[in-house]
Amino acid sequence: MANFSRLLGRQKFMLDVGCGIGSFLLQILRLTLRTYHQYQNEEITKSLLGGGGQEIFCFWHGRLLMMPFASPIRNVAIMISRHRDGDFVSRYAERSGFQSIRGSATRGSVAAMKSMISAHKGGLHLAITPDGPRGPQHQVRSGVIELGKLTGSPIQPVTFGAFPRKVLDSWDEFVIPLPFATCIFVWGEPLWVPADATKEKIAEIQGVLQQTMIDITFMADEL
Repeated sequence: MANFSRLLGRQKFMLDVGCGIGSFLLQILRLTLRTYHQYQNEEITKSLLGGGGQEIFCFWHGRLLMMPFASPIRNVAIMISRHRDGDFVSRYAERSGFQSIRGSATRGSVAAMKSMISAHKGGLHLAITPDGPRGPQHQVRSGVIELGKLTGSPIQPVTFGAFPRKVLDSWDEFVIPLPFATCIFVWGEPLWVPADATKEKIAEIQGVLQQTMIDITFMADEL
């Protein structure tokens, strides 16, 4: 047991060190980027970002890296996978000022949903990658729609594109801007889910959200 505890301690130490170095390098990278924003509905989105109520930020898993820089909002709880690779993402999120809630559509979903709703009741915005943690890529699961229904908060799609960039050979085609790249955040049309939404209505909104996120990701890459 003592050996096992020491092993866990070493793993945690290495994870913390790696996350610290990664966060530092990302901050340096950010200083070299030229950043722009594009909105499908600038008036509503800017009103919400400016304090017009709590939101549910929704972005693809492969576009997660730059999301801490999308807005100055920090009182956000983000759902992060319980898979081992989620440990690094969780520490990265917490170093960026966010609260991490561990769970996904496949592991710990019920507990994670309850924790997200509790965080929302505590005044936090929410954030979720609807195609994480393992895909399929660019397919929205219904969990984010259920969160919108239960909380009454709008779902705010957002993504980023960058050039030049590195695209990893992973299931989500994870995007990393290269130094001195141009980076653009594209904000989609916010979506509200009625409190009395039926299964059919939820499926309809799920399809609209998925298409919106595909469209704004294509737009970000084109821009």
